[in-house]
Amino acid sequence: MSDPVAPPPADAPAPLDTDRMRTVTLDAPIRRGDQVITSVVVRKPDPGELRGCSIVALSQLEYDALRRILPRVTIPNLLAVEVDAMDLGDLTEMGAILGDFLLKRAAPAAGSPPRLTH
Repeated sequence: MSDPVAPPPADAPAPLDTDRMRTVTLDAPIRRGDQVITSVVVRKPDPGELRGCSIVALSQLEYDALRRILPRVTIPNLLAVEVDAMDLGDLTEMGAILGDFLLKRAAPAAGSPPRLTH
């Protein structure tokens, strides 16, 4: 039997979930000195922030691409060494969010037939 999950404290910041930002609650909090990071906001990257990184590599959740981009688009800004030590589930969730940001809003769902134009 698992322990019940305590609700967030009343003074906890509200998640910043918008078209350009999504909040990830970490399964494994990150320690940075005396600070404990329990959630991270991933924001939609601007094209210039993708410099030096393949969009295909990001969409395939390649580790090196995530390690390069996450420090640029997270709040608080994660360090590369923190990405290295991050829980795999947390890393995958952030990568999936970045992948969603790479798609057009009106992109058809996977497996949908292509739209024909006449």
